[in-house]
Amino acid sequence: DVEKWNREGWLDVVIPQLYQEIGNQHNDYVTNLRWWVRNSHDVPVMVGHGFYKFGDPTMPSAFQSPNELQEQFDISYANDKIVGNSQYSAKFFRQNKVGVTDKLAEIYKNKAVMPFLGRETASAPSKPASVKMESGKLKWSTENQNDLSVVYYFSDKTKKGEVVDVFKGNEIAVSAEGFYCVSTLNSDNKESEVSDLIALK
Repeated sequence: DVEKWNREGWLDVVIPQLYQEIGNQHNDYVTNLRWWVRNSHDVPVMVGHGFYKFGDPTMPSAFQSPNELQEQFDISYANDKIVGNSQYSAKFFRQNKVGVTDKLAEIYKNKAVMPFLGRETASAPSKPASVKMESGKLKWSTENQNDLSVVYYFSDKTKKGEVVDVFKGNEIAVSAEGFYCVSTLNSDNKESEVSDLIALK
């Protein structure tokens, strides 16, 4: 009874196997995703995709194009309760049927922050302080030097941000005009609050 396990908080993450295509008459990807999100309670959801189906001639037409994978990712990105995506099975990566592995590489072309899952063991990460722009470098201070820093970039305040880098350090050279902010990650991969946005003009 996975819904009960979610409700009781017994799971760190739930990974439903959403291996059907968008619009499947009997087992629709979107309908199933909504059910899992609704019944996950406070448990993070990671979507399981049927990677093995792409390029298999016995599968529906949706799986004869890598665009189906992109669309499934786009739908999952729109929901804040979904923390990631996984593929079944990795042995199909090398086959790259219908270019689906190339599509996956395109989807993951930018760096990302691995989500925090599970129980906390390390000290909570601290929000970066004294964030400033100085001579083409973004600089900040952190309480714990063992924590990693995450730098985000926004072309403008209305656009979705992207991860510039995840590294151990307190400064980074930046050149693109826009806005930047910083957070920290502890050894549990738990992320701190982000700093205020700093403009580079």
